[in-house]
Amino acid sequence: MIINGGTLATAGSAELNFGGRSAEGTLIMNGGTLDASVGGWNPLRVGTGGTNGIVILNDGTLITKGLEADWNDADAGLAQIQLNGGLFRITSTFDAAFRLDDNAEMRFDQGVFEM
Repeated sequence: MIINGGTLATAGSAELNFGGRSAEGTLIMNGGTLDASVGGWNPLRVGTGGTNGIVILNDGTLITKGLEADWNDADAGLAQIQLNGGLFRITSTFDAAFRLDDNAEMRFDQGVFEM
């Protein structure tokens, strides 16, 4: 998925999975807003289904209630978040709103990470 502008907002108990049980997934944001601040438990999931998942934030705003990266999938693949610019905000205050496990990594270059 590539977002260059505009707004994408989830509703209900929606989850955004980048890297699922049978296919890799990538999100590239060059602008705009992705708002996953509503929904169930940790609605942004990266590489949690047994394959590689990558999120690249070059610009724009990525808002989520919580993040799971490579959670409960020991040696399953790569889960990577690259913050090259923009704003990455986690809105929940519960302890497990930011979960990195096993092969998960977060790389910071520029931009803002807010929790």
